[in-house]
Amino acid sequence: MQSTFSTFQIISNNLSRSLETTAKSPAVAQQTKYFKQHIGEVKSAGDLMKNYRLLSYALKAFGLDDMVNSRALVRKILDGGVSDPKSLANKMNDTRFKEFAKAFDFAAHGAQTTSRAAASTEIIEKFTRQTLETEAGATNESVRLALYFTRKAATITSAFDILADKALLKVVRTTLSMPEAMSQQNIDTQAKALDKKIKYADFQDPAKVKRFVQRFTAMADMNAPQAVSGGAGLAVGQDLLMSLQGLKLGGL
Repeated sequence: MQSTFSTFQIISNNLSRSLETTAKSPAVAQQTKYFKQHIGEVKSAGDLMKNYRLLSYALKAFGLDDMVNSRALVRKILDGGVSDPKSLANKMNDTRFKEFAKAFDFAAHGAQTTSRAAASTEIIEKFTRQTLETEAGATNESVRLALYFTRKAATITSAFDILADKALLKVVRTTLSMPEAMSQQNIDTQAKALDKKIKYADFQDPAKVKRFVQRFTAMADMNAPQAVSGGAGLAVGQDLLMSLQGLKLGGL
């Protein structure tokens, strides 16, 4: 098994090709073809809810594929939209629900909702990227986390953005060697601990994000059971580890 670091580097350094390969795979191509052909027929939240294939595709684009069997909740999220601060989507701790509701905001855009790029071409891009990450995670969950963090980093503006997302929090905790036990503390205490370690503005800099994620992948390999037991596939160069561990965390 290849190391997290090397696998992530291969995918991320050839991201366009990786996405193209994923998009052309038979299963993805077939699902995308159906979505393209029929999403324009959807004129309301009810229409989307009636079409299992379209709904499944749309939900997976946001990493919410497990919600396809919770249709009552999905319908409430769609019906509420995002304009009202008190809507269900805006109240959910998981921001993916708000992103989903914003893309398919029938409350605001009505029958024109699916003619917008946010609910058509952008959904296809998100679905392809989500599939790539999911497939990478099937053999190495840390690679999925690294790809996910890279995609979401620019949305992080405070500690609470991290604490509200289990995947982002796992990456940050691993990278900064913060104990899992910190999750037992109240949220304000956790936020203060993160504030001391991170300059959130640095997540707007792709170069700094890349360095942060490189450190995560190296730390993930170092902490992996195979690495501890001397597994051959997870070796990480000592020079690299020393370099990454020497990064100033305040500036990533």
